Amino acid sequence: MHDARAWRVVAGCFVCLVAEAVGTYVFTPLLKPVVEELGWSRTEFTLSGLWLSLAMMGAVPLAGMLADRGWATVVLAVGALSLGLAMWLFAGMQSLGEFYATTAIMGVGVGCVGGIPTTALVSRWVETWRGRAIGIVGLGHNVGGLLVPPFVTAIALASGWRTAFRDLAGVLWLVALPAILLLVRDAPFSSDARMDTTASGERIAFRDGVRSTTFWRLSTAMFLHIFYFSGVTVHFVAFTTDLGFDPERAAVAFGALLGIGLVGRLLFGWAADRLDRRSVMVGGLVVTAVAALCLQRITAPGALPLFVVLHGISVAGVQTLFALLVADCFGAINVGTFLGATMLFQVPGGVAGAILAAASFDRLGSYTPAYALFAAGNVVAALAIARVRPYARKPAPHRSAAPVPP
Repeated sequence: MHDARAWRVVAGCFVCLVAEAVGTYVFTPLLKPVVEELGWSRTEFTLSGLWLSLAMMGAVPLAGMLADRGWATVVLAVGALSLGLAMWLFAGMQSLGEFYATTAIMGVGVGCVGGIPTTALVSRWVETWRGRAIGIVGLGHNVGGLLVPPFVTAIALASGWRTAFRDLAGVLWLVALPAILLLVRDAPFSSDARMDTTASGERIAFRDGVRSTTFWRLSTAMFLHIFYFSGVTVHFVAFTTDLGFDPERAAVAFGALLGIGLVGRLLFGWAADRLDRRSVMVGGLVVTAVAALCLQRITAPGALPLFVVLHGISVAGVQTLFALLVADCFGAINVGTFLGATMLFQVPGGVAGAILAAASFDRLGSYTPAYALFAAGNVVAALAIARVRPYARKPAPHRSAAPVPP
């Protein structure tokens, strides 16, 4: 980590996670302005997540495999280009068909510029303080989340939501893409980079890894956690403004929620280098469940600040720990492949969570039934992580020697 090259890579990956946050959080402040102008329902808007899901389910596993094989820089550059193109196309959309098609392009961008290739890259550049390094890179996601909602809200109020999308395209093309090309370098595949104290440093066959109980427990936990995260993230501003908060205050609260995640990533990254990572992640999931319960009485005195603190710290921490657990269980040389494979479950979880929250509002007039289910899901996720163990190859079946004929 003291190598200046490693620091440059960490900085470049930090910028990549800021760019990823644009695709993750841009819809939160713009949901209501877009649906009101174009005459869509919130469910129709949220169904865009289906196309985002399909695109990411194709892009992310491939991005992870390519990153594990020395193509991380190319993957990240393609992600920034695609994400910027999506923002530009959103600015001119007129129909649901255009919206859904552009959301698919955004899915490719988010998948390629996000946490899968950056985790694979940093895991090979940094070994001793891997938890801290991945936590620092992950700060980019929270910094982006802190800046994007108020930035987008201010532009949308002053010049309209189309201008907001167009300006984001410029930022991605003129800032994020050059940073990737200047700072990010693929790590050499030396013997030292393959060392790992908790899992084999050798390649694990994809078909063997995805059949293991280790993979399924990790995937189940993240499906349920992202199920909650997406349902809250996409609808937070709409949820709070429905309860009487003005749009600017709601956007600031959402930004503060993500800003507190900066503390969560640093805290959990530090803890990951000193404590049992599995136990720390279990604790984070339990705290997330408590945060979800706070949403049931969000208008009560002190409930909103408490939710912001608990959610901000725990969600950022859980996401940091998950990448580290995958590296621990499958080895640094395989982390991109199997972290990418878990996205086959995380992405549908995110889509389902957002759609469930939208359907809860459209049919029942309230988000709170969905939020109660989200709390229960995080408890189940904690139980799954508590039983995770490092991947171990099954021993070849023993064959007794054939008897020697007399």
